[in-house]
Amino acid sequence: MQLQELNQQISDVLLNLKKIPAENELTDILVLNLQALVSERQFLVDNLLKGDVTLDEKFLLQQLELTNQLCLLAQEIMTERKNLLVLTSKNQRKINVYQTIDANR
Repeated sequence: MQLQELNQQISDVLLNLKKIPAENELTDILVLNLQALVSERQFLVDNLLKGDVTLDEKFLLQQLELTNQLCLLAQEIMTERKNLLVLTSKNQRKINVYQTIDANR
């Protein structure tokens, strides 16, 4: 698979993760796909750097910039999901308090 194709697939998966709700079952599948794609991309980039072929500096800089962009998007998604988990946990505690109060009536 070409690196450019792989980059596009990673971007697509990240954008899909950003769009769908965290509780959607497809989220788990997308995260697994993302892990596989990122591993494959890392393998391809490592092979490019280890190869004897003289690489275009501009191409490598583009890949570095893309890596940084993908990392930022992934961190944004992780932060959103983490905030949802915290909010869900707080809401669950409130529900438990109300249930306890109701049970003691």
